[in-house]
Amino acid sequence: MNKDFQKILILWLVSIVISSLALYSFRDIKFKNTKKMLETNQKEQEITQEYQELLSDPNEIVQPEVQKNLAKTGDLTIMLPSFFWNTGFDKIAQELNNKEIKINFEYIESMTKYRKDLLSGLKTDIVYLLPTNWIKGMDLEIISIDENPKVYFHWIFKDILWVNNNTIIPYSIDPTITIKKEWVNVWSNWESLLTFSAIREQNKMYSMPIVWWIWKNDIRFLERWESPFENYFEILFLQLEQIKENNNTAELKNMLDVEKLSLDYSYDYIKFKQLYKSIWKRDENCNIFPSICLMYYNFWDLKFWFLSDFDILEKYFTGNKTILEIAVFNNTNLSYPVKGRVFVVPKWSEKINLANEFFKEYLKEWVDNQWLWWNTLSAINNIYDQQKQDSKYNELIKNEHKFKLFYENITLQEDFLQDNKNLNLLKWDYKPEFYLK
Repeated sequence: MNKDFQKILILWLVSIVISSLALYSFRDIKFKNTKKMLETNQKEQEITQEYQELLSDPNEIVQPEVQKNLAKTGDLTIMLPSFFWNTGFDKIAQELNNKEIKINFEYIESMTKYRKDLLSGLKTDIVYLLPTNWIKGMDLEIISIDENPKVYFHWIFKDILWVNNNTIIPYSIDPTITIKKEWVNVWSNWESLLTFSAIREQNKMYSMPIVWWIWKNDIRFLERWESPFENYFEILFLQLEQIKENNNTAELKNMLDVEKLSLDYSYDYIKFKQLYKSIWKRDENCNIFPSICLMYYNFWDLKFWFLSDFDILEKYFTGNKTILEIAVFNNTNLSYPVKGRVFVVPKWSEKINLANEFFKEYLKEWVDNQWLWWNTLSAINNIYDQQKQDSKYNELIKNEHKFKLFYENITLQEDFLQDNKNLNLLKWDYKPEFYLK
């Protein structure tokens, strides 16, 4: 049996398997029956990848077939969080305009609203900039930039990038952090953070020193698949994942014990909402970014965040004299959780040719424009290597070897609550000792 016949036979078998799987899954993602869909998609991808590797030279760059009869000029919309916009994007748009491609930028302020809109389905005529904790299982188009993208990007993306057949183009690296006032000493465990909260003298009308409590109203938000403030669920999830990884019952108890502290200025959601609504009267951005707002207006000393929140601070809140610094995330002994930001194109996009031209121009811009990224770390190696020389990233870079990509699906919060033990744990109806087994 010659090699050509073997290849034909293998490809024929693969097509039968994939066709069978396809009968049980939807191509258009609507985020319903997510668990079953993800399992089916994962099996399909594993089978396809296995046989591609069998038939292909791993060093060979295979150019995806260009879709025929699709527009090569016209309008293309790029949707991205507004706090990531900078003049580098305008430069890309100007270059593409010379090729008769008009780039329209659509800006998102509230990531909570962004998520809700995406849950109703992706629009095929848009290129999206999304966090990696939303994209797992999405039905995405293959992107072609005419070369192997793996050589340009930080190693953290190695498991979701290929020599060919890529469905993402990375934009930035967004580590979890603890943000603090410059005078605050930060420790690496919950016990010390709780001690800081308990003994600190407080003369303000309100305080949330570490911004981490599990309150009854917060749980009600989670049960409605919402969040009391930005990044709340993501930080909760990553804290629990870190504690599981460390298998540390004491740390889990300490985290959950915060609400039991008898503090004159302890947090509950009602007080929290009353406070930021009172500030909202003079600063409407507090309605969009309530927890960042309260940090900016000096009501907190510490907060668990993502690095990109500094972009929000610089874009929407200016003039504050309080100096805020980056400290490492809590419970990072074994790995350091990092959110990636990546561009994606929905499956069956009739604008894929235009999107490919956008990504090629974007790639060229990396060489000429070193400030396409702001506070978040660039996903591109040469710019990342320059950024990490900045002293403000010192503590983060020390943990670079432990970076672990936060790669999940957009229904993670709903999936998390489908496991009753997670919700029961937060309500103290489930012992931490059993939770970590």
